[in-house]
Amino acid sequence: MSLHVVYVTEAAPHHADGPHVATSQGWTDWCDWVLARGDRYPECAYLTDDPVDEAAPGSLARLAAEFPRVAAESRAESPDVAGVAEALARAMAERPTGCVGVYVSDGEANEDEEALEDEDNG
Repeated sequence: MSLHVVYVTEAAPHHADGPHVATSQGWTDWCDWVLARGDRYPECAYLTDDPVDEAAPGSLARLAAEFPRVAAESRAESPDVAGVAEALARAMAERPTGCVGVYVSDGEANEDEEALEDEDNG
């Protein structure tokens, strides 16, 4: 299974699919690595399970700044984790104007994504 970034935007349709960032195993490995170091990478740790958004001003900028640090620190131990971090960094650099949040999805709607879709349609 493939995972991709989803950009949350202020304007309708409120989310837009971004680029592929990991396989299922790659995402699991990245999440495990980041969560073990959550004190150093709090925004990345949050992204493992929830969208990161501008509800806390500056959180997207902090998240974008953590990806290259994760890539550099993980490279020797796990090139795959570094590759996911690099893909996430590229996705953040390509985020659209008006982007107010990001999350990672496998394309299958979960409860949070269904709630966002309901907001878009209602």
